[in-house]
Amino acid sequence: MTELAPDPPRPRFLVCEDGDEYIQRFVRFLAARFDFVATRSHHELSEQLASSQPIAGILLDLDFRRTPLADLIDEKGQAMARAASQVQQDLIAQQGICILTALRRQGCPTPAILFADLESSAQTDYLTVRLGPLEVVPSSVGLGELSKKLAELALRRASSPCRNRSI
Repeated sequence: MTELAPDPPRPRFLVCEDGDEYIQRFVRFLAARFDFVATRSHHELSEQLASSQPIAGILLDLDFRRTPLADLIDEKGQAMARAASQVQQDLIAQQGICILTALRRQGCPTPAILFADLESSAQTDYLTVRLGPLEVVPSSVGLGELSKKLAELALRRASSPCRNRSI
């Protein structure tokens, strides 16, 4: 009797958002090809990145309006719960960028996709250069297009394996 080889593990993506919209959508429609792990803050994301399980990429929401103030960080990864109200509002609106910036400063090279509806291609280009490997996609990206992007990320990651870095 011939034993079938086990299916290769599905590429694993960390989804960092303040709600459940993205993770629910991804699990519902893309779980046959990819594994998704929900995280809600820089701290939770860092813990997952430090695990021994391979990560194909990070998927980040831009704004974190439902995040407790105690979980907000600045671009250096510093807690910002006691910041002035306007600073907190700015951090909420750009928390995904702050999280990714902090990860890059800590040496995390994991490719990322940021879901953001930016006002100009210049903003997108700036973030891509500054925080790469990064792709900025509209929050309304179709599942077919997203599935292709995730498959490309997983393929690139597999062809140049890099262990998760402890951060």
